[in-house]
Amino acid sequence: MLRARWLVLVVIVGACGKEPAKAVPVPETPPTPRLSEAEVTARNTLAITERGAAFELADGAHRVTITLPQRPTIDNQTMRESGVAVFNSQAIMPGGPVDAQFGVATVLDDMLPPAMMDQMSAVPEQLAAAAGGSLAANQASTLVGHPGRSFEIKTSDGRRLFGWYVAVAEHARVYQLNCVGPEGDATRAACGAIMASLKLAP
Repeated sequence: MLRARWLVLVVIVGACGKEPAKAVPVPETPPTPRLSEAEVTARNTLAITERGAAFELADGAHRVTITLPQRPTIDNQTMRESGVAVFNSQAIMPGGPVDAQFGVATVLDDMLPPAMMDQMSAVPEQLAAAAGGSLAANQASTLVGHPGRSFEIKTSDGRRLFGWYVAVAEHARVYQLNCVGPEGDATRAACGAIMASLKLAP
């Protein structure tokens, strides 16, 4: 499922690059200094806390939590292209009844491009094509109170992938969850339970 992460990052970079230039008014007070790259990394990196038989993920800025049924590994990477840098902290949980991948992606200049969610609509189809599967559902949604997208993919090996993307302008982030398992109600319920555990701060 690492392919999903890079498709999301490419879309964010593309949206940033296509944002038209705008006149910037002179502020009456000095602007708030932007965070350094090290600060952005610290605020957006996911950490794991064991909670009984489950594992809670939370970011350094305490803006998001989500619970996974098995311990994931954390992978942090920054993508740079055309002067745009996107940081992504990814929790990868393979090997259980379902495999899950949850990520926090943010632009290092702390500005989420408005065009990004429009471009995100094409990601599920690209992901299905890359995996040799077929797109079963793809729709704009309101998820945990924010604009988002939910989709389903039938994979080439007969499994079903459930995916959700949530864009939160106030956090300057895109949250991603991809969850895959055998075709059937058990996978739908397990993946839905993970998504239902997603909590976002105001």
